[in-house]
This record gives sequence, C-alpha cells and structure tokens, in this order.
Amino acid sequence: MSKLKLICKKNTDFIAELKIQKLLLEADILLKNSRWTAKAIKFDRYGATKSYSFNS
Repeated sequence: MSKLKLICKKNTDFIAELKIQKLLLEADILLKNSRWTAKAIKFDRYGATKSYSFNS
C-alpha cells in the first residue's frame, strides 16, 4: 500500500490513468478479450491488481 501511495505522489496522472485502465480492463473482461492479460500486467506495475481478480 505504501508503494502505491509513493507512485501517486510521484505521478499526478496516476489516478486518471488508473481510471482509464480500469475501464479498459472492464470492457475487455466483458468482451472476453484476450488482451486483458497485458492490461493486468500494466496494473501490476502500479501495484493495483490486488483490487481485481484475474484468475479465470
């Protein structure tokens, strides 16, 4: 959690980026698009994957 806070302080675009990626992920999951894996990895770099369940 502290890692996530650190990134938020460093990157002012973090929240906007996170929201965009979340919407893209949700769209991909709904469409059962195989590209969700790449976006999940991008989320993981931000340390935010904990909020989501990608084990399908």
